[in-house]
Amino acid sequence: MKRKPEGTAVICILLLFCASEAAFSQDLLFFSDDHYKSLGQPALKASVASPVLSAGRGTLAIDLSNDGELEELVAINGSGKSEEIWQEMIEEMKSPDAINISAQLPASGPLRSADGPQHIDRLPAGQVRRLIFNVTVDRNASGWYDLPLLVEYERQVDASVRDGEVFPLLQSERSNLTLRAYVEGGRLPLQISAVRSDLSPGCSGTLLVAFAVGEEHPLCNCSARLLAAAPLHVRDAAAALGDIDPGELVVAGFAVQVDSDALPGEYQMGCELTCREKRITLPLTITLSSAGWPEEAALAALALVTSAVLAHSFRRKRRWR
Repeated sequence: MKRKPEGTAVICILLLFCASEAAFSQDLLFFSDDHYKSLGQPALKASVASPVLSAGRGTLAIDLSNDGELEELVAINGSGKSEEIWQEMIEEMKSPDAINISAQLPASGPLRSADGPQHIDRLPAGQVRRLIFNVTVDRNASGWYDLPLLVEYERQVDASVRDGEVFPLLQSERSNLTLRAYVEGGRLPLQISAVRSDLSPGCSGTLLVAFAVGEEHPLCNCSARLLAAAPLHVRDAAAALGDIDPGELVVAGFAVQVDSDALPGEYQMGCELTCREKRITLPLTITLSSAGWPEEAALAALALVTSAVLAHSFRRKRRWR
């Protein structure tokens, strides 16, 4: 005798129910002495802050955001020390945070990065961190390109507190994100001629950047803004440069704050120049000293840049109006 179809349907339903129950139980894995369990995990997204590149050397600024959220906080066990129960609840609420992030920009098409992986200790839910990559773009490149960003990180799947000490249970994750950038072909209309700064760890300072125009036509309504990542933070939105004639040299000043835990040495930044005709991004290298400049040295550097501007302007053979 053949088995009735109804029996087969019941068996399939039971198997699906058992499988869903097992998956649900796996999502709620917790320590035996847990008091709380949180539901939620990181959701990393990336966008290009400077989407226009030029052939040659440039800087790619990427904003990495965490759109994760705490979906639910489940109370499991109310017995124990009240201080540890409270501390565990606080720790469990960190489940949407991304920890020990490593972001790498592999070579893709005409674009190659000279930098290794960029690291972020922690990216809490709802926050954004900026990554700076120095890149090289093929001379004949032009148009839109898809760029892969490989992100490895850890997330906290559980936490336990014993005698005031926190024991997190971490799980490794990996995300393959895709970015889009536009490469503008042709020769760069602007170049960075000189950079001077009085920056040091834990202090605010001024960064002076001198730009030279190499085109045969003037650039109109120009402005410059710095693209920086921790430990450097730019306090100015943008510096207005106005109209720049061919062969002219202009200087822009930026107020920059440096984290107190920054180490002396060289750091990479980007400078995005926007004019009515075009927009480009140029690489910028600065040096953090162990102490800021004395006032006399800062004035001497300013005088040096100003003298270069005047000398360059004096040597111009033709001025465009």
